[in-house]
Amino acid sequence: MRPIVDIKSRCFDISTETIGAGGFSLVKIAYNRGHKTPIALKICHCNSETEWLQSLNEICLLKKLVHTNIARINNYEITRFHVLIGIDKGESTLRQFISNEDVHRLRSYAISITSQIVNALNFIHCHKIIHGDIKPNNIIYTASSDNIRIQLIDFGLSHVVGRLDSSTPVNAGGTKVYLAPERLSHSIYNEQSDIFSAGIVFFELLFKLHPFYIEGENYVEFMKNKPDPKFPQGYQSQVSKEWLEILCSMLSYNPKNREEVRNNKLLKTKYEGISVDHQLEALNNIGKGEEAEKTEKYTDAAIHFMDASINLAISKHEADIQTKDFIASLDTQIISYRKKAFQSIHLFKHSFSQYKSTGGKSVYDEYYEYLMEVTASTPSLKHYLEIGYNAELYLCENKCECAFQNFMHALKYLNQVMPSEPTGDRKTIIGKKMLQWTNMAETLRSS
Repeated sequence: MRPIVDIKSRCFDISTETIGAGGFSLVKIAYNRGHKTPIALKICHCNSETEWLQSLNEICLLKKLVHTNIARINNYEITRFHVLIGIDKGESTLRQFISNEDVHRLRSYAISITSQIVNALNFIHCHKIIHGDIKPNNIIYTASSDNIRIQLIDFGLSHVVGRLDSSTPVNAGGTKVYLAPERLSHSIYNEQSDIFSAGIVFFELLFKLHPFYIEGENYVEFMKNKPDPKFPQGYQSQVSKEWLEILCSMLSYNPKNREEVRNNKLLKTKYEGISVDHQLEALNNIGKGEEAEKTEKYTDAAIHFMDASINLAISKHEADIQTKDFIASLDTQIISYRKKAFQSIHLFKHSFSQYKSTGGKSVYDEYYEYLMEVTASTPSLKHYLEIGYNAELYLCENKCECAFQNFMHALKYLNQVMPSEPTGDRKTIIGKKMLQWTNMAETLRSS
């Protein structure tokens, strides 16, 4: 694996200052090439298909979600091993704000901050998107003498309600001590789960305490008993009755009760469902993607195809008021373009001919040689690895039958030799490739 700090970027000047880390990503201070305004640069080292898809998903969603309380994506770049996402930096995270300020100052901003969080959630929920990881570390702020503005960040775990590949997976990640009870119990969840998480943040702003977490306790087991929030002594004289009513609604174990905060006058929020012709937008994105692919702008093509698949899936989710013929037609399109979106991942992962190295080779050539160097220990092993890599190229060219046959041919041999031939890191790398190829072959078989 290439280190996450070993990055050559065409778009960003990356500083050495790290401001956050988690999972397979790192957040650093950076600058758009030729600009002096600092931004937050999320650097994702994508070592698996899931991580590539998660990073691409975040880019797609941030491009769609233009709102004052959502951090703006201002640039992105896909390199050989990393996805770089540049977003608004803000002053710091809400976690640091809560840690550094006394409870009285926090309380003075609590309603304003919570109102902005709920407004942002109303907006993304209107677009049928669930954030999935609301917590103080995923909220940045900028403060002035009498005001504070917050913005949501980190949409890597977000989901579009109704997508075909996952009808909101029950095993989705997130920080346990901020997850709604239905997520901790692996039940089906929806937009109201974000409201519960926001309620925990509201509680921390009011009391500088977590409402449920007890150090040393097994949090998941503890929450199965549906405990009441642990209010500090004398809390009723510290905050107004109206605030407590909002808080109790947000932290209700019944998701339907959380809906009450949507149009709360004290929070100054307004929740209105929107109607968007997702299908038309998807078809436009398909056209843009196909045009980008013709001109070898593979990264752009991948983004447009992923946008298209998301919008078509949203259309299907809303199609219950339409005719059966419409739904059947839409199903066909979704299957076709989700497959296209899947293949587009390989366009920018393995067809890097638009990025020329100083030696005159494309990055794909270098990447291919690197894979051979670290995996192939014998001529026969190299031969069958080449068959697998060629299958990936067939995917780029939409030759799905050839890709499937090559994957199966390579996997049949590799499954026979893996127990004895390669060792150490080489065996680990080949094992990962075999798992990827198996998943790709299964996807092709089912489609």
